[in-house]
Amino acid sequence: MPNINRRTFITGLTAISSLSFLGNASAHQSSPFTLSYQHGVASGDPLQTKVILWTRISFEPSLDQKPGTRGQAIRVQWQVSNNAQFTDIVSQGFTSTNANRDYTVKVDADQLKPDSRYFYRFICNQVISPIGRTRTLAAHGSTNSDDNDGSQTQQAELAVVSCSNYGYGYFNVYQEISQQTNLTAVLHLGDYIYEYANDVYSDPELANKQRSILPLTEITRLEDYRKRYNIYRLDSQLQAAHAAHPFICIWDDHEFANDSWQDGAQNHQADEGSWEQRRQVAIQAYREWLPIRDPLDNDHSEITYRRFDIGSLASLIMLDTRIVGRSKPVDYLSEIIWQQLPFDIRPLENQQDPVAITSEALLASLSADEIKMITVPFDMSKNPPQPVLDWALLSTLDLAKLEKPYALIPDAKRIQAELLDDPQRQLLGDTQEQWLSSELQDSKQKNIPWQILGQQILMGNVCMPDVTKLVNYKKGLSAATINAIVGLGKLNIPYNTDAWDGYNANRQRVLKSFKQDANNVISLAGDTHNSWAFDLTPSGESKSVAVEMATASVSSPGLENYLSNDNPEQLSSLLVEHNPQLIYQNSHQRGWLKLTITAEATTGQWRYVSTVKSKQYESIIGPSYTVAAGSHSLSLVES
Repeated sequence: MPNINRRTFITGLTAISSLSFLGNASAHQSSPFTLSYQHGVASGDPLQTKVILWTRISFEPSLDQKPGTRGQAIRVQWQVSNNAQFTDIVSQGFTSTNANRDYTVKVDADQLKPDSRYFYRFICNQVISPIGRTRTLAAHGSTNSDDNDGSQTQQAELAVVSCSNYGYGYFNVYQEISQQTNLTAVLHLGDYIYEYANDVYSDPELANKQRSILPLTEITRLEDYRKRYNIYRLDSQLQAAHAAHPFICIWDDHEFANDSWQDGAQNHQADEGSWEQRRQVAIQAYREWLPIRDPLDNDHSEITYRRFDIGSLASLIMLDTRIVGRSKPVDYLSEIIWQQLPFDIRPLENQQDPVAITSEALLASLSADEIKMITVPFDMSKNPPQPVLDWALLSTLDLAKLEKPYALIPDAKRIQAELLDDPQRQLLGDTQEQWLSSELQDSKQKNIPWQILGQQILMGNVCMPDVTKLVNYKKGLSAATINAIVGLGKLNIPYNTDAWDGYNANRQRVLKSFKQDANNVISLAGDTHNSWAFDLTPSGESKSVAVEMATASVSSPGLENYLSNDNPEQLSSLLVEHNPQLIYQNSHQRGWLKLTITAEATTGQWRYVSTVKSKQYESIIGPSYTVAAGSHSLSLVES
């Protein structure tokens, strides 16, 4: 006879007696279900008087295995209290869930007070969930007092995270964040999950043992995305962070597929079905499993850009740089423009070889019909490299299979002008870009000192320095690839066109808006798995108009995985030296960013964990950089 304790006995009785549980009496004639909250609780999208509460109901055996039960409503009670004993309940109500939303529960708890901390829980079939903690945002014009001397100061603390790859390591960063005591909210800037198969983009040692993901294949269907969120949300460290603080989330590409854009993705192939369908089911699963506020009419579930005001201190503006407006990014492999030189083709009339035009006067004297632009290789053994102008030699070279000392050289001016500066290549889309300008203007008019952008990708310009003597070619990227991105860097061409670097015209418009429409802009970013800090300066100007701080990843590998080397500090130094706007860089550690905001200044402190390969780790305090209101420039905080 199985061991039946008192809790199991009571749960079984209530499961049998509660008509609200499954909705029809006949379903209760079989053995009772046991329900639990395996995925913990979460809160998110805090406002001054509201906050989203989240949980998921789990069953043993699964309801999906019981005939006649799928889709039937499960009634769930929620409660918000001033204390952990729930003797002072301030808001409560009932909702329901079913298989149509994967038994996730999400409610918008209201009737709360601004700038207040609360406890919350769920009750289903008399089974009580774990208790979560949350807080609301301060109201406009309010202050909070944290000083022992009783003076009034206004301050907010945000934890900024991104890129949590389950198969690459433990979520020690989430554990660290769960232990923070004074956070206003956690900003998750995307890549909450990864879409790859278990053996793709993961640590083989972990992915085949303790950190194996489900499903084992790449996720493309609704049930796939749900299962992937399911396994991530079972993680105790992630649950601890969610239970401790409200999250404000925005997606990046891996909630869909790698390098997503409006109409496709690098990791979506024709044999994987319709992109539009994959995009839609990914959105559905994201909204089911994340504590994000849904649109009232549900007709625009793809829109996640939104604004949160933290009292009179800061406007937090969350942007979608990934799905709603992004054009297809520049693909250097197919779109690269090689240097060309003009040739005089008049000799062809006499069956003679064309002649390279090296005289400006001759070029000006010829008509367009007498000139042909020819892609020419360069002799790289010369210093500087010399173009091949001899037609006899040129006609023998296969441009697709050039061997040393010959190579093609990108045409930097045309790449910048025709690809990166293309005004039609958009990142935000017209609607969101106009919305952003409007929100900046409104925040400025309300005398809110800080406008903080929660978005996914680097806005600062990054070109690769010469790292050829630093990297270990036995690991990471191939020598050919490294040489290519270094070659681009020598021409001041950015290597990452998936970032704002690939959408420079859009970036310049937004930087102009920062200058005209805002007080003090701080752009936050994730995506790269590394830490960065920039002073953002528009093209052709000398003064910065905003700053950027980017967080390291929760567990995904960074530059150390691609530019493998024994001296990551030297790599970071080379990056800072080579890129004028770059102030700070960390190329090898996993971690998060703590942002402390006051009316006078905002400070970012980078924090790291010593490892993600074990749950035993040490916390590492990184450098802090501050930006004073009105300065639009970062300064190192001396320790």
